[in-house]
Amino acid sequence: MIFVADAEEADIPGIVELWKECADFHGARDPHFARSEDGHVHFEKHLRELMKSEDAHVLVAFDQGRPVAFIAAQVAKRPPVFRETAYGLITDLAVTKECRRQGIGQDIMVEVLYWFARRGIRRVEVNVADTNEVARAFWATESFKDYMHRMFLDTSYIELDDEEDFGEDDPGESNEAQRPET
Repeated sequence: MIFVADAEEADIPGIVELWKECADFHGARDPHFARSEDGHVHFEKHLRELMKSEDAHVLVAFDQGRPVAFIAAQVAKRPPVFRETAYGLITDLAVTKECRRQGIGQDIMVEVLYWFARRGIRRVEVNVADTNEVARAFWATESFKDYMHRMFLDTSYIELDDEEDFGEDDPGESNEAQRPET
C-alpha cells in the first residue's frame, strides 16, 4: 500500500536517490541533462532549502516503507508587469521505474494541487524536457497544456582565437562616437 507524507529530514537520502535515478533518465536522453559528479550534493542542498520554505512543499510516497516517488513544488513569482504574479511551479516529480504507471505520480501531484489551491494559487506550471516522452504523456493526461516553447542554440561550433582582436566588429564594444545624441 502506498503512503504519501510531507518529506522529513530522514527522507532526504531516499529522495536524493530518486532524484539521481530521474537525472540519469534525463541524461540518457539529452547530454545537456547529464548530472555532474556532485550534482546530488547540490540537489540535496536545494531540497533542504525547499523543505524549510513556507512557499514550497515536498512530498514523498512510500511503498512498504521504501520511498518510491517524490514531488517538489513552490510558489513562484513573475515580475509585477503581469496581472497575476504568483503561480505554482512543480520543480520535480520522480517515480522509480518499477512503480510507474500505478497512479503514484497522480496521487502526489493531486496533493500538491490542493496545497496550491489552499494558498490561492490558480495556475500551476511544470517544465518538461522535450525528450522525456514519459513525462510529457503523464502531464498531458493530467490536463496540463503547452503554452510556451523554450528553444536553445548550441554555439560550440563558433571557434575563437585567443588572441583575436575584435576591433570595430565586436558587438560588445561601445560605439559611443557613432551614437546620435538624445
